[in-house]
Order: sequence, then C-alpha cells, then structure tokens
Amino acid sequence: MLLAAAIAAPAHAGSGPGTAKTFVLGPVAMLNTAPLDFGNIIPVGGGTVTVDAQTGVRTSTGVVLAGGTVSNAQFIATGTPNQTVTITLSPLPIVITSGANSMSINQVRVSVNGGGPQPVGPNANLGPIGVINYAVGGRLNVGATQAPGTYTGSFSLTMDYQ
Repeated sequence: MLLAAAIAAPAHAGSGPGTAKTFVLGPVAMLNTAPLDFGNIIPVGGGTVTVDAQTGVRTSTGVVLAGGTVSNAQFIATGTPNQTVTITLSPLPIVITSGANSMSINQVRVSVNGGGPQPVGPNANLGPIGVINYAVGGRLNVGATQAPGTYTGSFSLTMDYQ
C-alpha cells in the first residue's frame, strides 16, 4: 500500500490553437492638382490677401486685387479605405520669394472633402474608396513697398495613418 501511494498520477496536458494576425495598410499618396495662387496684386500701403481654403475666394485689406489666376491649393490623398489619417504642414510661415524680396504666408487653413476651413492637422477618414480631397488656403502678408516680381515658394503636406 505504501508503494501505491508513492506513485504519482500521470499529468494531464492540454493544448489549444492560437492565432496571429496583422493588417497591412497600403501606401499613402498625395497629389497636388492646383497651386495656392493669390493672383495679381498692387500694394498700396501694405496689407494682406487671403484665399479661403473651402471656396478659393480671395479677399484683401490694404492691397488692390488686380485679376490673374486665383486658387486654393488642391490635393488628392489616397490610401487604404476606411482608415483614419492626419495631415501636417511644413513649418510656418511659408515664404515666397522673387530674387532678394520675400513675402510670408500664415494663417493656413485646410478644407477636408469640401468642409469648412479649419487649422491644419484634422483627422480624416479615407472613406470606402480610400480618397480624401484637401484644399489649402492662407493669408499672404504684403509689405507697403513690396517690390514688383513673380513670387514663388513651396510647402509640403504630409499624411500619416493614425
């Protein structure tokens, strides 16, 4: 009897299946289809020209609007459908130059899929087809004795998955 008590009962082992998974997101891409263009202006004492992000409408204070092409910047962003993204802009102000002369653009706003202007950085959903339309507007600061010329510069938008 003592011998029977000393023998251990066999261990009962169990096993079960496990799972592993991942979701591979497609690359994000952003295409600029129209520039941020403030059109032709005449400085008459310094002021500002603003292009609305949502509508592309131009307004001014202290600057005469003199025709030319006016547009909000337009971007088409693509990625994995139904994923949330955020957008960031290169540091402000955006500087545009003509030779040694410069002007700055600040108060930059974006319109996401035609919505009202808002500060850069809103989260947005790529929707069922994986596309978002961004429009960018801003305020150009014009000096009282701004030199004539064609002023150009660049800025970057970056889109990242959240």
